[in-house]
Amino acid sequence: KTHPAIIPTRFFCLILHFIFIVMILTYNEVNVETTLPTIAGFVDDDRRSPKDAFIACCSLSICSLLIQFIGFFGGCTLFDHVGTVLSLICNFVSVVLLGCFAIEQWHWARIWFIWGFFGLPPAIYEIYSFCIIFIFWRKRY
Repeated sequence: KTHPAIIPTRFFCLILHFIFIVMILTYNEVNVETTLPTIAGFVDDDRRSPKDAFIACCSLSICSLLIQFIGFFGGCTLFDHVGTVLSLICNFVSVVLLGCFAIEQWHWARIWFIWGFFGLPPAIYEIYSFCIIFIFWRKRY
């Protein structure tokens, strides 16, 4: 059985994670430009590739959050203890790391590690739950 306070906390962490990703995506020029070298021969084509990779990672983060929102509001993992705790921990750590990313101006490539370790596992668990519920027609709780 899931503790009643975990569900609103999970929702709050999901919302915070989404806000932080949108905030970082909005200021992508600043996040990428601060880590690139200021060499005279460094042209705009050299700057475009990191910006595109940064935007791609933020887009994948938003997609994984949408998968989590669908599972949360659809009720697939709303009362599932493992899914709730996994999502809560991963989203909380991700919010803390994204805050450090924005404040301390980390290198733009570190956002891939944040997404890979803390954004992707809850989305994979949600997809697993979708498959268990809608393909195999088994209730999780």
